[in-house]
Amino acid sequence: MSEHQETAPPPGKDRRRFVRTRVGMPVMIDLGDASTSAHTAINVSAGGLLASPAVEAPEDALCVVRVDGFEPVLEARVVNHRSSGTGLAFTDIGTGEALALWMVERAIRGD
Repeated sequence: MSEHQETAPPPGKDRRRFVRTRVGMPVMIDLGDASTSAHTAINVSAGGLLASPAVEAPEDALCVVRVDGFEPVLEARVVNHRSSGTGLAFTDIGTGEALALWMVERAIRGD
């Protein structure tokens, strides 16, 4: 596993525009080079998710997030790497919102 530089918002600023909810659900991430890896969505929002373990891709790389039972797939961009995983930003906020609601409902029900 390669090392990733951890990035954070500037001091005193929280860049989050969307409310995040802890979900702990499995996701598959395709990097477009025929590699697919299994991760856990630690939290999710309409804007993106935190995937653990870290995604083996540089910041700004595009990837596809697949969730078993949810259609369609979502394109995302790697925005940062931190000790808890990799932050991904969805390119389509509308579909991201649908995924976030879907995941939260399942997390609440214990699916």
